[in-house]
Amino acid sequence: MSTKEDQSLPTRLLLIRHAQTEWNVQRRFQGYGDSPITKEGQEQLQRLKSRLAGIAFDVVYSSDLGRTMETSQMLVGKKRIEEPRLRERGVGILEGLNLEQIMAEHADAFQAFRSGDKDHQIDGGESLQNALNRVWEFLEEMPLKHPGAELAAVSHAGLIRLICKQILGLELDAPNFFQIPNTSLTQLVFSPKDLSWSLECLADTTHLQRVFDPLVVI
Repeated sequence: MSTKEDQSLPTRLLLIRHAQTEWNVQRRFQGYGDSPITKEGQEQLQRLKSRLAGIAFDVVYSSDLGRTMETSQMLVGKKRIEEPRLRERGVGILEGLNLEQIMAEHADAFQAFRSGDKDHQIDGGESLQNALNRVWEFLEEMPLKHPGAELAAVSHAGLIRLICKQILGLELDAPNFFQIPNTSLTQLVFSPKDLSWSLECLADTTHLQRVFDPLVVI
């Protein structure tokens, strides 16, 4: 049970993208699909584990897909919860295909997908707006369920990018001027005073850089 003191404290949520997968390397659209984490991805996981060693999150949330669940095992949490609303945006008929296959089989649909507005929905897929709506519902619950808590959520590049655009006041279908690398850390803070989320850190990958090597246990 939370106290009045808890409710006056900020809630912190660390967003983490999953480790590199085979489909990432092959540049295939993943969406709701899944593929194994690569050898490089396994090294990323160990670096992530070293980076976050000593931090015990109150709750570790994860998308219910394999690549995020495996990544979440690198985190220490008092409680773990699978959360489907943290899934990547569904890409329907593009799922599992690389660009060459897409242009051969779904060129017109892909053009509409890339140039469509935030409400465009490819066959079997999900619009940018719908993807944001479900994950934003999750974000709105966090300060109510866990006031003053330290939380982590393992998710996907597309979804984390949508969250950041919303917080920064950018259009959802605006060009992507920032990347969300594998196992990058994006820190969100909810202010009880302002009743809003702010972005404290975007896509930090210090643990993947050589300067961090002496501290990595692999």
